[in-house]
Amino acid sequence: MKKMVVIVIIILFAVVILKSILGTIKRKKKAKNNYEENQNVFSEEKRSESQASLTESKLPEPSITKAVPIEEQYLLLNFVDEFFLKKEMIKSDEAESIVYSALESLINEKYIIIPHVGFRELFTWDWQKYYKITDRVTKMHFDFVIFTRNFMPVLVVEVWGKMHEDDPKVIERDVFKQRLLEKCGLHLVKIDVSKSMPNEKIKELTIQSIKDAVPDREKYTVYCPKCKAIMKIKPNKKEGTLFYGCSRFPKCKGSQNISDVPPLYDGIAVKAVENEN
Repeated sequence: MKKMVVIVIIILFAVVILKSILGTIKRKKKAKNNYEENQNVFSEEKRSESQASLTESKLPEPSITKAVPIEEQYLLLNFVDEFFLKKEMIKSDEAESIVYSALESLINEKYIIIPHVGFRELFTWDWQKYYKITDRVTKMHFDFVIFTRNFMPVLVVEVWGKMHEDDPKVIERDVFKQRLLEKCGLHLVKIDVSKSMPNEKIKELTIQSIKDAVPDREKYTVYCPKCKAIMKIKPNKKEGTLFYGCSRFPKCKGSQNISDVPPLYDGIAVKAVENEN
């Protein structure tokens, strides 16, 4: 009797395992069929229509044609209607809009103020080696970056709301940004709007924060015209004047007159140490 029970249990167990194996095989087969169907989404007729459409609109051939099958590239065209143009870069009812207005009124017109600048527009890194952090980093941005006319960054501005004080993840990102900018020789100005205040007060705060953080020319970045390294203000002992000299001197002897570099804003001092000369 006991042997019969054992045999029945073994048979039932075998049936369960067999069903599981058959189910796995069925799912794999279905997945394979779905993949093959997706690969063949474009019939010859649809493909020719798509190519004709591309020819009529004079779009260039995709640069990745050799790397990715043409069917996969043209599948993107099915999603064109899902994208829409932004009506505004900065929402008019947000503090960032007021900060931008204040920056525009203060910063010399020879500089460019660009909002929401992503990390990959400012920095480069070995993303293949550090691919685990690449996804996180590429989602980060700076609220405003002030560039020269040839798009070299000179100053970064961040608008700080309440989450910059309370959210641990935001705080971690802020520390990361600060250290990264310091390493690369860029200055960061924080506009603290964590407390509620009238729009005019935000404008005044923005202007004063810039003037406090950047009281002289040493507090925003200037680049060597020869090697693009950061320049420093140095004294010309013979003439008793100041000039921009390359930080890589004597390897690089690039220099600029103070007057050749536009002031960040009207009335900015040349150098704090200037009073000692």
